[in-house]
Amino acid sequence: MLCIDNEPEILLGMESLLVRWGCQIYSAGSVKEARKVVEECGLPDILLVDYRLDDCIDGIQLVEELRKLSSVPVPAILITADKQDSVRDRCRDLDIKIMGKPVKPASLRALMTSLTAPVPVKALFEAKQEGAR
Repeated sequence: MLCIDNEPEILLGMESLLVRWGCQIYSAGSVKEARKVVEECGLPDILLVDYRLDDCIDGIQLVEELRKLSSVPVPAILITADKQDSVRDRCRDLDIKIMGKPVKPASLRALMTSLTAPVPVKALFEAKQEGAR
């Protein structure tokens, strides 16, 4: 998993949580660092990206850029406090899952599991999410 956030304390907290869950974590505090991690280590199983980055692009644009480096779709989760419909629409159009801040660990774990699970479980989770809307 590649975790990208420009706020060091949030990144550290997320890393700690994910390591406790047994995830192998690569972290980046900027777009430049994220590009370097992918260049050196390849694309991860999941991209976990903050929406607001200090660089010239946002988290959605970064996911798009990184996905272009792979021949297989890389699951992505965008973490944001932004409630604008435009952000949600962009995520929906690009099949980027979205989580609001503050992140609830149980919800994050369920979403991560659904993204890496075999298709039947994934379909059940997505059906449940659609029903909740």
